[in-house]
Amino acid sequence: MRLSQRSTYGALETGWRVFPTLRIHFKIKVYPPTANGQAKVEFTVKNAEVIRVKGPMVPAMTMAALKADALTLKGLVLTATVSAQGLVSNSTVKPAGKTRGDLVEDLQATIQQLVVPLPREPIAPGARWTVHSSQAFNGLTVRTQTTYMLESIKKERQGYRAKATVRVKQRSRPVHIKPKEKGTVRLSFQSYQAKGQGRVQFELFSPLAQTNFDIKSKSLAVGTSKYMRQNVRLDYHLRTKTWSKKK
Repeated sequence: MRLSQRSTYGALETGWRVFPTLRIHFKIKVYPPTANGQAKVEFTVKNAEVIRVKGPMVPAMTMAALKADALTLKGLVLTATVSAQGLVSNSTVKPAGKTRGDLVEDLQATIQQLVVPLPREPIAPGARWTVHSSQAFNGLTVRTQTTYMLESIKKERQGYRAKATVRVKQRSRPVHIKPKEKGTVRLSFQSYQAKGQGRVQFELFSPLAQTNFDIKSKSLAVGTSKYMRQNVRLDYHLRTKTWSKKK
């Protein structure tokens, strides 16, 4: 997971800031499905590490804070139910320590990407289908529209392996976020929108996919404190990649 951020406060623009890559190692356990085809899947964080990237140096204090956040992820257990169609529900998290809420939300969003929901009707290469979902993220309720296009499907010894392209659109309604600490800025988000694309490779005999996503988002807000009121624009560029290592 790699994040770039650009902030604009009034007429002042900070320029793009590239954060270090966060690499998370999961141990995944899939329980036998029930009679209606639902399976419980358990994701345990075995390790999380922060890796420097090329570009402007990240301040030592920021790097130390990111590494401390990564340590809180170790041992975290995320459990979800996956239907026979590939829909994720009943997502719960058991933190191992003082894990930040936004990090947990990021993990839950990543888990959503690992499962490809399939249409009920038969499909062939070239077929398109769209899935709608919503999720809490950094105080916002984000509505997501994900469109898949099946590129290919190949029969293997264990079953079928498929590849698809993905396009993502996200929006959120205006919302007011109260500051968690006294004296800090209160943000009133006027709009949030994001667009992204990626590729997934998945096996019909396995509930989890390998993914590669590139998402760009833009938020417009008004920041208010005791002494000022200012327009704020936040631009993000998020790259995520997931892969599996089988025993």
